[in-house]
Amino acid sequence: MTQKLEPIKIDQDEFLKKYNALPALPEAITEIRKIVFSENVSIRKIVEIIEKDPGLVAQILKIVNSAYYSVPREVKDINLAVAYLGINEVYRIVISVYVLDALSTADKHAFHKIWYHSNYTALTAKFLGKEYEPLLNSNDLWVHSILHDIGKLIYLKFFPEHFKAVEIYCNKQGSLCREAEDFYNIPHSSYFGELLCTHWQLPEDIRETCSAHDLSDLPKIDISSETGRIRRIVTIGNLMSILATEKLRKNIKEDISKTIQKSLGCSESEFLLMMGKVYEIKIDLDKYL
Repeated sequence: MTQKLEPIKIDQDEFLKKYNALPALPEAITEIRKIVFSENVSIRKIVEIIEKDPGLVAQILKIVNSAYYSVPREVKDINLAVAYLGINEVYRIVISVYVLDALSTADKHAFHKIWYHSNYTALTAKFLGKEYEPLLNSNDLWVHSILHDIGKLIYLKFFPEHFKAVEIYCNKQGSLCREAEDFYNIPHSSYFGELLCTHWQLPEDIRETCSAHDLSDLPKIDISSETGRIRRIVTIGNLMSILATEKLRKNIKEDISKTIQKSLGCSESEFLLMMGKVYEIKIDLDKYL
């Protein structure tokens, strides 16, 4: 029997404001942003801001030493981490760390599943970027990948019953989330992601990725710009990591495969070889996450 859900009515100007549990992003982000876009960029000043938050220091060191960056030796000093990553990348990492912290919930299992998928998408996008967009900044791919599903965290935090119902539907029907959201006539998680980016004034390119990264979005992505090319790679990384982890209906698997092949201009055999690499990435991911 299908669960009945209360409708979700959204006033996009008021929705996120009325949830007191959703704090404003910390002042550190504003301070770092001012430095990043100033004429006198100072790594030392950025490090001083980061050092005020030991938790942020730990997260940045964890990220720089993760499988995504594959540094030749462990980085233990925040000064070296900032120098290695670069100022713009540190700014984006700080954003992602604070966003995820603000959206953490009591349901650790569900939160971890979203976090796992985001990391899997990041590693898959990095692999795809090397193959199809070698000129793209791989650091941008990481941030876009980590944040692409923040709309689902909104569901998990504020509408846990709806989140659970969508999850159950997807498991039973072998579907993607958007099908379940349409079935229940509730907002798409990507819409919540877009609202959140607007509310927190996150960079426009990140907002675009959060707002559209599903199967039906892929053919519509304009790859004439760098932002569009990033979004295409993250979207494909998202879909391929779903293929590798979720039990989907045969027709959905075929739709994903054909749509990706058309987007990348690759053959079916090339696609299958890529999926083999994506499964290998999962094995590596499971070792450290």
